[in-house]
Amino acid sequence: MVTQRIRQRDALVSSIQVFSDDVATALEARFIPALRTGETIPDHRQTLRLAARSIDQACDELVELDEQHASAISEQDHLGAEVEWTSKKELYPQASGVRRAINAAVGFETGFKLHSFSGPTPRATAPLRQQVSETIRRLGDVDSRLLIARPGEIVDVDHWLERLSEPFRRLASLDHQLVEATERLASLSHERETAMSHFDRLYANTLQLVTALFRFAGLSDRVIRKLRPYVQRRRLSREARQKRRARATDASTISDAKVLDASDAPASSDAKTLDASVASAISDAKIFDASVVSASSDAKIVNASVASASSDAEAPDTTPKDAAPAAD
Repeated sequence: MVTQRIRQRDALVSSIQVFSDDVATALEARFIPALRTGETIPDHRQTLRLAARSIDQACDELVELDEQHASAISEQDHLGAEVEWTSKKELYPQASGVRRAINAAVGFETGFKLHSFSGPTPRATAPLRQQVSETIRRLGDVDSRLLIARPGEIVDVDHWLERLSEPFRRLASLDHQLVEATERLASLSHERETAMSHFDRLYANTLQLVTALFRFAGLSDRVIRKLRPYVQRRRLSREARQKRRARATDASTISDAKVLDASDAPASSDAKTLDASVASAISDAKIFDASVVSASSDAKIVNASVASASSDAEAPDTTPKDAAPAAD
């Protein structure tokens, strides 16, 4: 963000330095005919120089605060790393050693009342410091004369306290420095943001003023464009351009394929409708065949009735022939 504002400053100030004389001359030629008796032409060269100077001062202040901000960040990171190193490389070994020494000198049960380490010695900075602080407090309150040493061991509370207190005091000092560095970083961050906002407002107003003066003096748009920083874009290689065109072509092909699939969808729907119509026709044909079969069955029943009637009609002819001899 600061680098971009430096570019803005450089482009504007350099344009003012190059074209201030031309602009002042053009403005004098334009305004001299409008002067009245006793009036003098304003010094536009000085106006442009003061505008450039104000931009320089605002940008220099911003750059200085940005450098201080970066230094404060580096200091905070260094102090944080030193705190972690002191905790892991100095305080943790001393806490573990003093714990073992207390347990060996007075036994685990009595030692637990002194160092209060119930589980493994914590390695994390915060719980380790809390545990060591409690151990230092208990060792400071105990009367070493009341402690009974195990055979062959020595109770040396002062030595234990010294081993724990030295890295603990060093960590406390580092913590104090870290808090101060954090507060200083927060203050510098606020000042840096304020300076950045001030530069942005001043740059926008100065750019508007200088642009108006350049236009009023009749300078070309090419010269006015130089008031803003030139951002150089990365030029793509021929292979990169070919890949970009290939990706665009593939995307267009995929889009056309999707459109084609969407246009085929109504045809598929019409085909499904036609299939349904054919199925309906087949069903109607089956119903018609069933009707024909039913009619054929009915016809067979009628033919059977006719045949039965014919046989019934032939029966009376045989009765008289058989009855005649009986009468004789």
